[in-house]
Amino acid sequence: MTERIILEMKANAGSTMMTMGIRWIDGLGKSRLKTCFFILLSLSVFFGCAVSDKEVKPPDKPVVSEMTIDKGIDKLVREVSQSLAPEKRPNIAVVDLLGPNDDHTQLGSYISEKLITRLFKSGRFEKVLERKLLQDLLVQQKVEMEGYFDQDTVKSICGKIGVDAMVMGFVTDCGPIVDVNIRLIDTNGEILSVAEAQIDKDPGVKSMLRGVKTATLTVAIIPSDVEASVAVSDRLVNSTDGIAFFRDVPQGKRSIIVTAKGYEIVQESTYLNDDRSITIPLTSKRGTLTLRIAPPQGEILFDGEAKGKASQGFMVLKDVPSGKHTIMARADGYLPEIREIEFYENKTLFITLLADPLVTIVNLKQERPSFNIDIWTNKSTYRVGEEIRFSFRSDRDCYLTLIDYEPNGKVKILFPNRYYQNNFIKAGKTYTIPGREYGFKLTIEPPIGIEKIKAIATTKPLSLFDLDFSKGFFPPVERANTRGMRGISIALDNLSNFSWAENACTITIH
Repeated sequence: MTERIILEMKANAGSTMMTMGIRWIDGLGKSRLKTCFFILLSLSVFFGCAVSDKEVKPPDKPVVSEMTIDKGIDKLVREVSQSLAPEKRPNIAVVDLLGPNDDHTQLGSYISEKLITRLFKSGRFEKVLERKLLQDLLVQQKVEMEGYFDQDTVKSICGKIGVDAMVMGFVTDCGPIVDVNIRLIDTNGEILSVAEAQIDKDPGVKSMLRGVKTATLTVAIIPSDVEASVAVSDRLVNSTDGIAFFRDVPQGKRSIIVTAKGYEIVQESTYLNDDRSITIPLTSKRGTLTLRIAPPQGEILFDGEAKGKASQGFMVLKDVPSGKHTIMARADGYLPEIREIEFYENKTLFITLLADPLVTIVNLKQERPSFNIDIWTNKSTYRVGEEIRFSFRSDRDCYLTLIDYEPNGKVKILFPNRYYQNNFIKAGKTYTIPGREYGFKLTIEPPIGIEKIKAIATTKPLSLFDLDFSKGFFPPVERANTRGMRGISIALDNLSNFSWAENACTITIH
């Protein structure tokens, strides 16, 4: 029996295609079959692998500086000094080298301190201004350090602090190294020399680079009663009594944004190199306030300032600043209305004045009284300081309320009073205020003018006023007491259900 096994192998070796056919004759042993199989497997590996003649290079290693921070500072001093003419020995100041985002880092301050010492020891400079003294001089001269000085501002700053040039620069984190660049700029804003050094980022350098110097920033908002949100960099604080505190703020140039309802957004920048306070005034947004008044002849006061009378019940106030305002509307014979409003956009305000019940009472007339009530004084004209007595009598048992209208518009109740809190009087009996039983005399007091006393009597109890005798022997009636005024109005509406009488007398005070 003949068995044929054909094995085809194709291997790409250049352009050669190889095909192998192997015929096996019955009777061959299994050992030869295994041997042939391994030969074929080896050939497949040989022809199936592509060999490249290109050399594989390992990845480049990052460049690491072997310069220590001490050697780097020496290099900076050497390079910045070599460019100066031998005869020149200028007075200079060294400002802090700034880090990322214009931050003040411990590394920048450290390098600046070392530069001051070594630049002075180099002998190439007449005077090197100490850092703290530099900051004090800037404050005294009211010079605000706005980050890295540009060449246009160096001239004026150098003149104010008395130096010929300034050293300034940056510290940049470049992965395994720290790149330090400095410049020496004169009073004309020209660069006299430059220097740079790449410092190895050893653990000490790395720690100082991360150590950002911080300060406390206090932001004062005007007006102080505004609830403002103050953002400094990525921090947000709501003001309290016009003050927003920010602690541990990284030193350097910082952006401040203030927002408040009804005010324009304020965005400022400041340079923070020590604890600092800054005042930010807010500008109100403005709009139009339309008032609709009833009765139409109402007079308007806006924040205490008279704005005149409404025209046919309308008044338009333009250019009104945002914020809290007080509006008063008043008219003869009506209770004044006071509104406290918060104004942040154009709006219309409706105000309806209520009739003054005290004016209604003083003008009450009973055309057909069922009984009579009389009231009089011991004379009709008085001078301030003179004694006065009020007398009254009814021809029927009744309940009497005696109301005193002073020339200045104030109102008080003469009867009932703290001594006689029950206002019931008997028919035919004459009552006098103050009587002997009162134990005191009543004298005329300012203001001068015409004073009116009104008597309202009913045969049944009628509570016109909610009296508080703790406020005085003759309790006052306060128009500001809205609840009390409404109570008077309700009582007057019910007066027609009573049998009542009224009378009045007037006196003149000189």
